[in-house]
Amino acid sequence: MKWLFGLIGTALFVLPHIVFGSVTVNEIAWMGNTNSASDEWIELYNTEGVDVDLTDWALDAVDGTPAVVLSGLIRANGYFLLERTNDDSVSGIVADQVYVGALGNGGENLSLKDSNGSVMDVVDASGGWPAGDNDTKHTMQRVNSSWITAASTPKKENVFSATPPPAPIPQVISPSPAPTPQPVSPSPNPIPQPSPVPVAQPASRMPSAPVQVTAVENIKSAKVPATSNTVKQSQQEVVVNSNSQQKKIVVAPQKVRAEESKKIPTKDSEALGMQVLMADVASADEGTKLYGWFLASILVGLGVGILGVKIKNRYTTV
Repeated sequence: MKWLFGLIGTALFVLPHIVFGSVTVNEIAWMGNTNSASDEWIELYNTEGVDVDLTDWALDAVDGTPAVVLSGLIRANGYFLLERTNDDSVSGIVADQVYVGALGNGGENLSLKDSNGSVMDVVDASGGWPAGDNDTKHTMQRVNSSWITAASTPKKENVFSATPPPAPIPQVISPSPAPTPQPVSPSPNPIPQPSPVPVAQPASRMPSAPVQVTAVENIKSAKVPATSNTVKQSQQEVVVNSNSQQKKIVVAPQKVRAEESKKIPTKDSEALGMQVLMADVASADEGTKLYGWFLASILVGLGVGILGVKIKNRYTTV
């Protein structure tokens, strides 16, 4: 058990005690400046409210370059400027200490130790510097616990002066115009069309009783002399049946006009004229009269047709 406590005590005194705080690495110009890439410089910052003696402090790179043994005093909340090779790395500001040894542009792993060998700060950039620009010569600056790229501020407070990305311009979304309501035209009510009133047709008076007319044709024709304007008379009997009554009507002979007789040859011509005269039947009503005239017209037409046939046959015989 005693050997365990002895081992712990030896480790506490032999091994370096790492204490973060008080003095830290604050800014690194690993790319130099616009005058020369060799004008590199490093800035330390005292975070305490008391002065700190940096005698026998060391700032070393893991690869051995640079390896700086510090000397001098850093004021409370003040800065300590280290310039490479000469005091020309930062124009217009006097260096607190000049050192030798270049910083690699591909990155370094730096450690700051106090006079007791205690690690006060570490900057591990072995995989590449996290900030700084070799083209613009903007330096790598510590702000809170982060590193930023900004214009150099030797022996001054690092202010987040890096150009922030532009704020996104809010897109103004124009509201879609509300659709204008279209007036709805009412559908016109169909105008009712009046139904045509049927016109009353006068009822035809039907004959109370049909009249049957039986014509007994007995035509006697006579030869017409060449110089005569008339033809011999022929007689015809017409039997009229009205209801149960039966009457005989004598058909009067008809004279043939001289103009028509001229169309008939004088040698063997024969003309027949017929005119049917209906007698006044007192017992027949008005309907019976109409039917009588209708049948009489038919008989006249038949007679004319027969006359034409006979004339045709006569001319054919001749």
